[in-house]
Amino acid sequence: IFQMVLMPSRIVICFILICFLTRGDARSRKPNIVIFLTDDQDVLLGSMDVMKHTRERFIKKGATFNNAFTTSPICCPSRSSFLTGCLYSHNHNVLTNNDNCSSIAWQVKHESRSFATYLNKTGYTTAYFGKYLNEYNGSYVPQGWDNWVGLIRNSRYYNYTLRVNSVKESHRNSYEKDYFTDLIVNRSMEYFQERKNVDPDTPILSILSFPAPHGSEDGAPQYQHLYANVTSHITPSFDYGPNLDKHWIISRIKVPMDETQHRFSATLQQKRLQTLRSVDDAVDRFVTMLEDTGELNNTYLLYTSDHGFHIGQFGLAKGKSMPYDFDIRVPLFMRGPGIEEGMSVNEIVLNIDMAPTILGIAGVDVPDWMDGRNFMPIVKRWKLLPVNPPWRDSFLVERGKIPHSKVHLARPTLPSKQERIIQACQSPIYKHPCDPGQEWTCVIEDGQTKKLQKTYNFGVIKQMSHQNTTDILFSRSQQRRRKCICTPTQKTVVSRDCMRRLNQMKRKLSRYTPTRERRRFIRRDAGLRQTNQWRSFLSGDEMGLGSSQYYDQPHYFPDSGAELVRSKRRSLNKQVDNQINSVCYSTVQMAFNSVFFLINTACMCRSSVSRTPKPRTSTQSQLSQHLFATHLLSYHVKQKLPNHCRIIATEIRQAYNKRIHEFRVRRERILNSRQVKKGKKRRVSAAGGRCNANGLSCFKLDHARWATPPLWEGESRCYCTNSNNNTYWCVRIINATSNLLYCEFITGFVEYYDLNTDPYQRSNTYLELDTHVHNSLNAELAQLRVCNGSANCH
Repeated sequence: IFQMVLMPSRIVICFILICFLTRGDARSRKPNIVIFLTDDQDVLLGSMDVMKHTRERFIKKGATFNNAFTTSPICCPSRSSFLTGCLYSHNHNVLTNNDNCSSIAWQVKHESRSFATYLNKTGYTTAYFGKYLNEYNGSYVPQGWDNWVGLIRNSRYYNYTLRVNSVKESHRNSYEKDYFTDLIVNRSMEYFQERKNVDPDTPILSILSFPAPHGSEDGAPQYQHLYANVTSHITPSFDYGPNLDKHWIISRIKVPMDETQHRFSATLQQKRLQTLRSVDDAVDRFVTMLEDTGELNNTYLLYTSDHGFHIGQFGLAKGKSMPYDFDIRVPLFMRGPGIEEGMSVNEIVLNIDMAPTILGIAGVDVPDWMDGRNFMPIVKRWKLLPVNPPWRDSFLVERGKIPHSKVHLARPTLPSKQERIIQACQSPIYKHPCDPGQEWTCVIEDGQTKKLQKTYNFGVIKQMSHQNTTDILFSRSQQRRRKCICTPTQKTVVSRDCMRRLNQMKRKLSRYTPTRERRRFIRRDAGLRQTNQWRSFLSGDEMGLGSSQYYDQPHYFPDSGAELVRSKRRSLNKQVDNQINSVCYSTVQMAFNSVFFLINTACMCRSSVSRTPKPRTSTQSQLSQHLFATHLLSYHVKQKLPNHCRIIATEIRQAYNKRIHEFRVRRERILNSRQVKKGKKRRVSAAGGRCNANGLSCFKLDHARWATPPLWEGESRCYCTNSNNNTYWCVRIINATSNLLYCEFITGFVEYYDLNTDPYQRSNTYLELDTHVHNSLNAELAQLRVCNGSANCH
């Protein structure tokens, strides 16, 4: 009887010992790591609202990162930073979806030291399923992966080809066999179970890279009826405009979205959400499999996207690559051992932090060359360990090519002259009407500030580029020179000093060619201000004729250079006529702020008529206002031009004609080289023309846009949404007191947003920025643009 009583207790003790030993063995094993990566998934447009399984089985069981960002909101650069290099784009040199994307240089230098190669050397079994890089051609299997199922080229749902280890595998359009989202999760689950059956102690790194919700947005058949007339994409910045204070891709949009654009945006959002339902099912199925195999408690799971997306924000049809939050914010969720359920992380986490974190989870030392950091110390707060060095509160956002000869162009600029005058006129010393004894006053016409004028004698304003943007100096020496007699009936008498100055400048100008030397002459001798328009002129060709600002007019898709040259010649001739009047009679500024130069030359006539041209609605006037400065100061007199003025007019017109000829030759050469290089057929729009424009990324919306329901049945359109040369650098700052975005474009255009007061970045307040704050932001951005390694990039 005594032995029978003791037997159950012995069984209990043995059971406790077995459980303790098994638990200790599980703790000693390295954890599995599974990453779910989507393509083009947003945070701010409500894409996570339809993923109930992911929220229940994934998000509520782990950590949500409220400030997760990508450092490059474009596919291949972002994936290059996340999957392999863990570097900023300026360090791995993948700047677009074409150049250096999966190139030989990339494979040799960066792909060979991906986090997969590190984990593979430490005993992990590594597997990759899904989309890799945009230009991956399937000719090889990247280093470090034991099992490889990689999509050749860009995102597809049907009719694609895979590189499956050593062979290529073609798929067609059967949902049961070929739907890519389902194939990814099926293959990954099979491989995980197979490896655990063979060797349960070997940890597994597995990446599931889904095509959703990237185009062609083919939803599974069981979900193609859902989310009709969805409105989650309509944010406060949706169809907000016009946005004349933003860079040229957005400022070119002058009219609100019409009914066709609203229908397209709703249909696009509907189809995107449908594709994400299949991703939601994949997450649920994989987590269930981990539970069934007993590996869930020993597995870290991460869910994220390569970048965000916009649909109708600021009137843009669709796309990414903008520096605003809807494109750079990404979803990021994580669950696993030691992570509290339902926790929220507010620190900034970037896509370049993924590889260091994965290495940290696997117990591998993070190399110094990586720009990112292991963010596990800020997740496992139960350890109460301080983060050393302190975590970042700012990071770099960069996008686009960086031409070697134009790197210096990406510098901030000072406000224009008219903006400085308006700012200076806020001071009581320039009040209007003036008080007795007041020396200077602001001239106000039609309720607008036009210029500063001396109260007792008409003076000359000389503007200098100081750090203090309100400094305006007035040259008294030139007042003594200007002694002109102008009456309606009397011939203008040009002073000797004016003619001497004019002839001197003509002789100087004749010694310079209309290229780099002339630009140097303009900057040095004429004191041309560094305006945004001048930067745009320099970033294109010498005359600004080939800039993307011109091509991006909503009415114009050039088939040849003839219409462009004719339109440009008409615009220049009109400007030259105004210029001749200015040189020969009255103004102290030669116009063309962004094309020609500013120069103090001819005499000032007090009886001349002063006016500022009002904006016109014609196509030619819109184009002129877009390319040239908006404030053109000219003094007109109705008199016949003297002989020396006709000579000046002839010389100016000859110079412009030469520029136009040079532009025509250069443009034809560029177009021919692009045709030979790409060898692609021209895309034809529904109207019979080409759905493209030089330097712009366009897409065609017609009845063939989608192959699966719901189909497009509306009006056909051609949308140009981005530009290949839209290069910028931004610093994003989030801390206890600041939440801001500061950007410098390669054209010199600057944008600044305080998200504490303007969370949707609708108003560019750069002109209101304090000089010291501007200098500080510019210095920090300059440092981040060349940083290398985690010690220097934070």
